[in-house]
Amino acid sequence: YREFEFNKKFDTFTDKFKDKDNIEYFGIIKENDEVRNQIKVYYYNDENDFAIKLLTKNNDEIIVIKNPKGETFNEIYKSIKNKEELSFNNNDNFMMPKIDFNVLREYTELQDKKIVTVDGTYTIEKAIQSVMFSLDEKGGKVKSEAGMDVKYETAVPIKNRNFYVNDTFTLFLKESNKDKPYFALRVDDISKFQQ
Repeated sequence: YREFEFNKKFDTFTDKFKDKDNIEYFGIIKENDEVRNQIKVYYYNDENDFAIKLLTKNNDEIIVIKNPKGETFNEIYKSIKNKEELSFNNNDNFMMPKIDFNVLREYTELQDKKIVTVDGTYTIEKAIQSVMFSLDEKGGKVKSEAGMDVKYETAVPIKNRNFYVNDTFTLFLKESNKDKPYFALRVDDISKFQQ
């Protein structure tokens, strides 16, 4: 669970998002230097190719990359990794859609998979994760929980170890703080040692 808050609240308004009307946004619609200071720019090639960072008072950062390039999250993140942070200028505009979702996902691809441990074999019957995320003009929060239902199937068979001293053996006696034993005995014929 993580919660973060902007130092200053952004403005709110509605606008279009692709072909959807009346989408709720937060951003800057008037001059407000305190709000502008919460935005840093990684790069701006044009209105369809940019990356910015929103700063919070909790030292969390929200990085937004429009039309990201890369196949994986790692590749996308690398595109801004070593970029210098630039100022958000007085004539720059910003709007970000408000986000609020709570998703429960069941990982059916893990169903019936086996996990083998030293304690036994387990079968995953159900694996789920819930993710709640919200972001608005004041800040946001994220919460993620995951769980699995597993069925214990079999114990890993532990082979019996038989410590039967029933053949020739040697016996030593030694003090724990000494290097050498003070007594040694070799036994070939136990009948010599029993009456």
